[in-house]
Amino acid sequence: MTRYLVLLSCILLMLAAGCVGTPEYLPGAGPPAGQPTDTPGGVLIGDTPGSTEPGTAPAGGPAGGTTMPGPAPVQWLAYRDERFGFSFQYPDNYVILEEVELLSQIDPNLLHRVRLLEKQLAESETAQLQPPNFSVEVFSNPSGLPLRQWIESHAALQGEQTDETIGGAQCVRVTLTTLMAPNEFHFCAHSGYVYRLIALTPYQEQMLASFRFGG
Repeated sequence: MTRYLVLLSCILLMLAAGCVGTPEYLPGAGPPAGQPTDTPGGVLIGDTPGSTEPGTAPAGGPAGGTTMPGPAPVQWLAYRDERFGFSFQYPDNYVILEEVELLSQIDPNLLHRVRLLEKQLAESETAQLQPPNFSVEVFSNPSGLPLRQWIESHAALQGEQTDETIGGAQCVRVTLTTLMAPNEFHFCAHSGYVYRLIALTPYQEQMLASFRFGG
């Protein structure tokens, strides 16, 4: 009888041991998030990360409903040209293209130009074939023609003309309805030069509004 009780006790202990599982361990925490990318070179204008306006925070959309997508949040940098006396602000996802041909071969009166292109396009093999997102061209005006007369003296610039003000200067917007984009050009006369601004970018309103004469 005693042997039977001992055997029964052993069987019960073995069954109890089989019901005990091994402990589970939660997976360890993943690697820390990557570090933010460096801010591109240049003079930083906006002091609010992700600002969509030069130096301002993005405006909030209306509550409820849907809104059209706007330009991606950016930081703003400044370009200043001391020689030809102008400046403007541009988003930090744009870069300035290098010139690969003589400007005089493009136009005998073209003295200087600055062209900006979205960074990913600028790094492609076809960068020089892409229309710039924003450009400033400076032309000579040796005869001192009034702005509208200068424009009319260039047959390729004939189109609908509208007076406007850019950077405190009286300018003329020329729209060429027979061309696809870019087909809108902004001409300004300042310090004996004629400036042509071309904007083909979601940020064109901000960039044109930031343009100033005087460096």
